[in-house]
Amino acid sequence: MSPGIVAESDLTGTLKSEYVFFGGKRVARKDLPGGAVSYYFSDSAKSASVITDSAGNIKAESDYYPFGGELQITNNDPNKYKYKGNERDIETGLDRMGVRYYSSPLNRFTTPDPLMIQKQKLLDPQQWNMYQYARDNPLRFGDPTGKYVCADSAKCDSKQDKAFEKSRQHDLKSKDPNVVRGAAAYGDPTKDNGTTLKFGDTGKNNGVTSTGTLRPDPDHPGQYQAVITVTIKPGLSGTALDAAVAHEGTHGADAQDFAKTVSADLMHYDYSKNLTKYQTEVNAYRVTQAVQAAANEKGSYGEGCGGGQCIFGPGVTNVDEVINQLLANPANGYGVTRENQGGHQFPEVPPPPNN
Repeated sequence: MSPGIVAESDLTGTLKSEYVFFGGKRVARKDLPGGAVSYYFSDSAKSASVITDSAGNIKAESDYYPFGGELQITNNDPNKYKYKGNERDIETGLDRMGVRYYSSPLNRFTTPDPLMIQKQKLLDPQQWNMYQYARDNPLRFGDPTGKYVCADSAKCDSKQDKAFEKSRQHDLKSKDPNVVRGAAAYGDPTKDNGTTLKFGDTGKNNGVTSTGTLRPDPDHPGQYQAVITVTIKPGLSGTALDAAVAHEGTHGADAQDFAKTVSADLMHYDYSKNLTKYQTEVNAYRVTQAVQAAANEKGSYGEGCGGGQCIFGPGVTNVDEVINQLLANPANGYGVTRENQGGHQFPEVPPPPNN
């Protein structure tokens, strides 16, 4: 997801400001016309504490109370991105946090949680208050997006959940950007971002990812996110679990990449990103190969490759050939090829008329 608003214009569409982000934080603003640049220096909570001009002169400086109240020390800058980098409405003083506005004087959101009551919330009294911000502990928690929920534990603290998250963290440290992409697609545990983690029957595979549904992104009005269920075979460990996490996460990342292209009216989207079963499986098995090779371990993921097992790992140089043979064999649960690629991740979304 985008880290925040990257450009602003006036009512005529004339560009007025452009923003630069790094590591999820707003670091600079270029004002137009003229091109004057201001630099943002944030505290540990990503709140804009100091703003300077290009010469290093302080234009604005603020301290923030835990729930967002602002103590202005210097204020000679039109910046409106305040507490935790969120836009503060000049007229109301409310902070725009996705689909809801937050009141720092009241320490509460002004409207209830749009996700309302969910099964996992019933087991956690801290989530019963639909207006609460950051579990009433903003020094430790925020209200970020990009988190998955666990079907077997509200706090994602079962033995299987912990093993999954340990493998996900291991994948995030990979030197292969596609492995990192797959691991990052889940977000962190315990808050609904459309992704649910389960453990159960996965047939012949170590994991299964179900997509096909879009929903409005509760934290980014006018945007959509994919609804994803990832099921991991129970009992996996080590490299096998690392590979399953990254493999299934790649399917999720592919789905989210399409969801991000869908317009607010659902009429426009980049259909080329609505990948076929074949396309997303090729992406995922390339990631499987990367995980197995990095661990210097070979793993079998099916049959029918050169008359034997389909192996990924060190020394495998014909990766795409192995993938194609694995996917073409119906006994492995696929039966798709370059010529017959199977259905799309979002089968209900039609191709554009000129496609």
